[in-house]
Amino acid sequence: MKVTGLQLEAAWTLPYLNAAPRGRGAVEVELPVLEGTVAGLPAELEALVVTSDLQGRELPRPQHGPPRLLGEALAEELELRSLMGELPPLERVGVVLAGDLYAVPGAAKRGGYGDVRSVWRAFAERFRWVAGVGGNHDGFGDERGLRGLHRFAARGVGHVLDGRATSLDGLRVGGLSGIVGNPRKPMRRRLDLFLERVGELVTRGLDLLVLHEGPAIPGAA
Repeated sequence: MKVTGLQLEAAWTLPYLNAAPRGRGAVEVELPVLEGTVAGLPAELEALVVTSDLQGRELPRPQHGPPRLLGEALAEELELRSLMGELPPLERVGVVLAGDLYAVPGAAKRGGYGDVRSVWRAFAERFRWVAGVGGNHDGFGDERGLRGLHRFAARGVGHVLDGRATSLDGLRVGGLSGIVGNPRKPMRRRLDLFLERVGELVTRGLDLLVLHEGPAIPGAA
C-alpha cells in the first residue's frame, strides 16, 4: 500500500471547540478533512480514514446534553456524508486512529487525560473496521495507562494495537501505543523499550505501522 497523492486544500471542514492559547477558555475552530489517493488497497476497501490528535469537543447542542468528544462528532459526520453519497458506503471503509482523542469537558484547557472509549465505539459501530493506537492523553477506562488500554483491547471494540499486528482484509497493520517518556506517567515507555518494540514490529511484513509519536533519532532529517 502506498500513498500516491494528497490534496492540501481541505475537501470540507468540521467546526469544533478547541482550547484557546494561554488558557483563555475555548474557541471555535475548524477541523480540515483532506482527501488523497492510495495504491494497493484490498479489494474489500474503497477508502481509509486516517486521523489523530482530535483534541476538541463538538459545538454545543442544547437539546443533546454535554458536547461530545470531537472524534464522536467526526464519526457521525462521516456517516452522514456517506449517506449523501460523498463518501463510499462505510461497510467498505476502514479507519486508522493514531491517538490523542481526548479533550477536557468544554475544551477550555489544553492537554488533559481522559477516557476515549466512546470515540473508538463511535467508529467501530459505523465502519468496516477500526484499528490504531492510544496516545499519551488517552485513557481506556478506570485503569490508567497501558494496562487500561490492554483491558479495553481484549474486549474487541476495534483493534487497539500495542506491540502487535493484525490482518484486516489482507492489510497487515501493526502499532505501538504511547510515547517515549517517564514510565511512571500514563502511556509512556523508556526509549530503549520503545525502540525494541518498534524494531520487532517492522520485521513482521507490515503494510502499515501506526505510532502516535515516533522517537527522535539524532541526525535524522
